[in-house]
Parts: sequence; C-alpha cells; structure tokens
Amino acid sequence: LMVQTINELNQLGVSVHDNSEFMRVLRNQRFTGATGEFRVVEGTNDRTSIGFQIYNARHVEGNTHIGDYSPSSSTIISFFKEVEWPGLAKAVPTDMHESDLNCDYYKDKADFSLT
Repeated sequence: LMVQTINELNQLGVSVHDNSEFMRVLRNQRFTGATGEFRVVEGTNDRTSIGFQIYNARHVEGNTHIGDYSPSSSTIISFFKEVEWPGLAKAVPTDMHESDLNCDYYKDKADFSLT
C-alpha cells in the first residue's frame, strides 16, 4: 500500500511530504492482496469488507471447505458441512485438558498463584 502510494506520488511529481495529497492518493489505491481486493471505503479510513471461505484443517485428511463468511450478505456466516473437531467429534470441545496428562501448566499442579 505504501509503496504503491509513494510510486504514484513520484509519477505525479508530488512530494511525499504533502500530507493531503499523500492521503488522497493512499485512499485511492486498489489492488488484489492475499485476502482479496483491497480498497479504502470512501469517507472512511476502513478497508472494504471481504468474504472468505471457512475450512476444516485436518493434517491427515487435508482441508475441507465447510462454509463461507460474507460480510456484505444477509447471511454473514453460512456452514454447509459440520465442523469435525479432533478425534472426529461433532461437538465443540471444552477448554479443559485431560487431567491425566503430566503438564506443569495445569492449574492444580502450578507452583505459583495469581492471587
């Protein structure tokens, strides 16, 4: 974004120290980045909302496209396949770890207190 802005200012013969021109040129930049089209919404300093695909990342089986995020749609998040959690579970796992693991970071085994 910055490189494109500076290059365009140089082509126009405008100093990068001209703040109003710098911001005008910066806000008019458009390009395709890693997450899709980039552009600044007119009248704001916010980039446009872009959608993306939601994947179930599995080491052995590979990634599976399971849903979409579309911020400009009436249905912002839609899933068309269930999420498969570790162990092929269909339910969201808890934040609790198995108590039989020998881990120094378990709350009941910690050598310190936060109080």
